[in-house]
Amino acid sequence: NLIPEWDILCQGVAVLGMAISLAVCCGIVNHGFVFFILTIQYYFLVVSGQNFFSFQWDILLLEVGMATSLCYCEWTDFRLNTRMYRQNKEHMNSMGVWPLRFLLFKLMFMSGVVKLQAQCPTWLNLTALEYHFATQPLPGPLAWHAHQLHPLFLRLSIAATLLIEIPLAFLLLAPSQCTRCLGARLQVLLQIMIFCSGNYNFFNLLTVVLCIPCFEDEGAGDVQVKNYAAGRMVLRKIITLAFVFYCAVKMFRLQKVATPQHEHDLSIDYNVSLTLTAEDLTS
Repeated sequence: NLIPEWDILCQGVAVLGMAISLAVCCGIVNHGFVFFILTIQYYFLVVSGQNFFSFQWDILLLEVGMATSLCYCEWTDFRLNTRMYRQNKEHMNSMGVWPLRFLLFKLMFMSGVVKLQAQCPTWLNLTALEYHFATQPLPGPLAWHAHQLHPLFLRLSIAATLLIEIPLAFLLLAPSQCTRCLGARLQVLLQIMIFCSGNYNFFNLLTVVLCIPCFEDEGAGDVQVKNYAAGRMVLRKIITLAFVFYCAVKMFRLQKVATPQHEHDLSIDYNVSLTLTAEDLTS
């Protein structure tokens, strides 16, 4: 009797995770234990959600959370920063950013290799995109236009994708910052193209975030990495608040409350279409 109902417990875990994540985004706390708690919370939701949380991006988020907690963030100093977030080497674990870079490399390299290991003729003959946009589960608004592109352009796109995911993925592990930046920019470009034509939840955004460590230079001087400029910090807070507001509007459907005259219940249309289809089949 001490344990609340499962749905309420899951909602409580999700709300607590969002509150902690908001504190992290605002720069109030940046401790390894905090990211560890967030990872455990999301793992609880993955186990509870079962098939609804069994996608590639859910597993990737758990990997990123654990790598960030154990390898990137500091564990010995737990201080709340209520004024301005200062990013310096004191807040970075001695292992630094290399585990995150390797995680990004592993993700992209395996994503490319698995296409070839499947021995699928569409990938081997560079014709997969001729069917992909029309057969993907949740096509984006530009998927139809992408499907109308010339087959030669689609084959060149597949070749470029395999080139970026397999051989050019090694640039992410290069010791030179310029080389890593080039590899990261190519990966960001690829994720933007995938995002415009498909719908893979937060997978593309998470992959772009994983590219950030590739732009960091752990050998930079103390003056360069000591803190952020005040203007950049204000912009970061504005973007964070705008993102939270957008998520709240979408999650709680506040746009329907503001504009009820445009409300359109898709479930009613779906049920009606099924009814008409059944009647047509029996008649």
